[in-house]
Amino acid sequence: MTRFLVLLLVSCVFAVSSSGVEPAETPSLVLRTKKVKCPTCDGKGSLVVRPPDMGQYDGRMENVKHWDKRLDPCPTCAGKRRLEMYDLSPCEPAEGVSPCPACGWSGLKACRRCKGDGMVKCPGAGCRDGWVITPSRDKKHHPAPTVRACSACQGVGRVPCRECRAKGATPCPKCFGTGRKIK
Repeated sequence: MTRFLVLLLVSCVFAVSSSGVEPAETPSLVLRTKKVKCPTCDGKGSLVVRPPDMGQYDGRMENVKHWDKRLDPCPTCAGKRRLEMYDLSPCEPAEGVSPCPACGWSGLKACRRCKGDGMVKCPGAGCRDGWVITPSRDKKHHPAPTVRACSACQGVGRVPCRECRAKGATPCPKCFGTGRKIK
């Protein structure tokens, strides 16, 4: 991933310098970020996940909190309560320079995989909304299935997008993140 970022920056500087625009005028993608409340823990830094009722409680619903799983810190924001995501709003146009037709000055494109959300459905084997449900082998003595938290998402059901690194966007492939039309 580091090679990709270095190549992207070199390509961006080359494309800007060959188009006649000063590299100092290039918008910084670091400045185009915003802090948003973590959607998983709702900005609390930790959360409690409850397994689905598949009969494993044997009718003991009065003590259902016994099976709750506390995630501290939150697996999405690591307890920071906020996530840093790219701001996809258009930038201010510069005089004498045409905007990129693909991104319209922003230099960013919404991630195709997560559609700008930064989170995707858990890819864990057998994961159903964060839980792995294994049918009972001994239906006669223990008819209820075994329910355990998925090891990939820890019971949340969603994981950070790998393509955009949970930022919700990637640099525009047409203008290399500059927001300006490359000739």
